[in-house]
Amino acid sequence: MTSENWSVMNDLEDAFSKISAMDFLLEQLQEAADAEDNLAVVDISTALNAYIAVYTKNYDEKFRVAWNQTVGIPRELPENLLD
Repeated sequence: MTSENWSVMNDLEDAFSKISAMDFLLEQLQEAADAEDNLAVVDISTALNAYIAVYTKNYDEKFRVAWNQTVGIPRELPENLLD
């Protein structure tokens, strides 16, 4: 594995590891639901919804770079790829 491949795969792993923040928020959400703390449920749900978009964008970008670096960009994409 080249150092460039290692670097992009490490970035991908780092992006994936950020899921731990979501795990923490889900634990907090469960605690709030168990305690019937509706205000906390709303606040944490809002935080999760905001976080997932940022997390997904970051992971998708790192995945695309890692894929292109290690697998390559195909010359032609299959027509049904985006279906």
